[in-house]
Amino acid sequence: MLTFALAAGPTIPAALRAALADPSPPDLPFRAARHLVWSNPAGTVLFAGWQDDVELGMGTRWRSGPDGLTAFTGHVWPRTGVWPSGQWVACLADHLGSRSAEDLLGVFTAVSLNAEGTGFVASDSLGTSLVYRTRVGDTTVLSSRARLVARIGSDGRAARDVLGAGWLPYCGFPMGARTGYEGVDVVPLDASIAVSSAGIELRPVTPPWRQPLEGDPRELLDQVHADAVTSIHAALSYPVERRVAELTGGKDTRLILAILLGEGLAEQFEYRTWGEQDLPDVVVARNLTQMYGLRHEVGYEQSRRQRVIERQLRLEASYPGVSARERQLRVNVGAWDGMRNAWELEAAKPPFGDCVALNGTYGEAFSSNYLQTNRHRNHADLRQTLLVHMKFGAAGILKPEALEHYRNEVMAAAYEGCSLDDAPQDVIDSMYLRHKARRWFGSTQETDENNHVLPLHSSFGVRLGFALGARVRRRQWIYRELYQRTCPPLAELPFTSKPWSEVEVPDRRPEPRRAAKLHPIPMPSSRPSGVRTAVTERRRRSEDQDVELMRRYLLDDPSNPIFDLLDRGRVEQAVNGFAGLFEQSKKQLYGALTAAVWLGRHEITT
Repeated sequence: MLTFALAAGPTIPAALRAALADPSPPDLPFRAARHLVWSNPAGTVLFAGWQDDVELGMGTRWRSGPDGLTAFTGHVWPRTGVWPSGQWVACLADHLGSRSAEDLLGVFTAVSLNAEGTGFVASDSLGTSLVYRTRVGDTTVLSSRARLVARIGSDGRAARDVLGAGWLPYCGFPMGARTGYEGVDVVPLDASIAVSSAGIELRPVTPPWRQPLEGDPRELLDQVHADAVTSIHAALSYPVERRVAELTGGKDTRLILAILLGEGLAEQFEYRTWGEQDLPDVVVARNLTQMYGLRHEVGYEQSRRQRVIERQLRLEASYPGVSARERQLRVNVGAWDGMRNAWELEAAKPPFGDCVALNGTYGEAFSSNYLQTNRHRNHADLRQTLLVHMKFGAAGILKPEALEHYRNEVMAAAYEGCSLDDAPQDVIDSMYLRHKARRWFGSTQETDENNHVLPLHSSFGVRLGFALGARVRRRQWIYRELYQRTCPPLAELPFTSKPWSEVEVPDRRPEPRRAAKLHPIPMPSSRPSGVRTAVTERRRRSEDQDVELMRRYLLDDPSNPIFDLLDRGRVEQAVNGFAGLFEQSKKQLYGALTAAVWLGRHEITT
């Protein structure tokens, strides 16, 4: 793993130079084993990088010398295949010397500078790897870590951004460019970053969903399939102890299984599902793996359980008298700088490098995360959905002026890069890609212990989905066609998520490759509101503890800056009636709890 900071400007302050020269800053999600500082001869472009000691067969993540610097975060490989072991940064430098970063797969940020410091910073084509930005005088500072760029840009104590944190009690997740820190924003998805001795400049670029495609859709789909296969081979190239494919009862992870089966690679992975043994996701995943004779595990592997226990013991010693649930809350808030809702508490641990996991995130980009908007006829319908049907602000805990602020902001976010000439479905689907998926998953990648590889993270797939048009895209044609060409039987088995939308499939479906007697599946054909999932099960078991934490952090401290936005009386009413709230309102209460911990500086950083 690499964390970097890049400063450029006519006069880089001495304090900033000293901060970048620190070999072990407190802002990293891992213990730094290597540190690099590189500068152009004029001293107007300065790069600092910190690496852990896990190489995953990539080798070092930077290369520097008199001819310039190349570095990368995350996971990156070309569409044509995986680079040789130990030579990834050298191959990346050669690639960027003659081709675009848009030709690369994975979730990454690449830095490419020549000897004079001229060059660029480029994230993956869907902008999932977030780049944070601040200003120090006439110098611009970029970083892959919000906490790092905030600290070095503010002499050590960055102010917390109330409006940035306030997204969580409004809609449950961050939107727009704001972060948990004042003066620190996220570089927009549709901006390229040019670096020179004069400074850093953002230049507009066309996002994937506005890049046209021409040709036979089935032939274009070959590239989407090829992108997924290349990413799977990249995961197989890592010298790790365990290769895992995460498997639920939904369409995304099952599509990855279908591709693995179609390529004859399924037995090279073991399959993991989270939750209790009778959970619908677990039952469906168990059926699928038994059907194909694959290894399946429910919950964490033993080695991870042991690490979690050891970490909990260390935290217990450091924070005596603090419950395990509260410690987990405060660690999660600190790990993601207040930008990930406590609604989804996780272990929030640094990577260990002994596992690589395939994950189905971004499959929604092939169809839509908002299928209910199929019935929209115009932009007035879309406005009604954004301001009413999505139930943003439904908890009723925001002050009227704060509610109005976020209502205006969500409309601006929805139409960013769009216009009334676009189909309403295209507007809301691009909003999902630009804001929700990007901000949620991008921040989790900064502390990714499982080295996730996303086979469905394909800008070409997004381009094809939008080129097909909203009606065909939302009928999930890409999904259906990929199932048909990889493993048709998997499309016929029940899902725990929504069933197939009606769609015409022109080719006759092949006969199933094999038959199997399946265990009964205790679930409806579609997922109703409140269906049992691993996340909801964990949360229900801890709900009483969480409500007590809400009382303490939200009601016992009215001086918390979050009350610039919240109506304390309404918060008290919502907390007291928590059990009777709808799921969306509960999510916003958890968002308020997250924001209160963050703005009150109660987070735990490890």
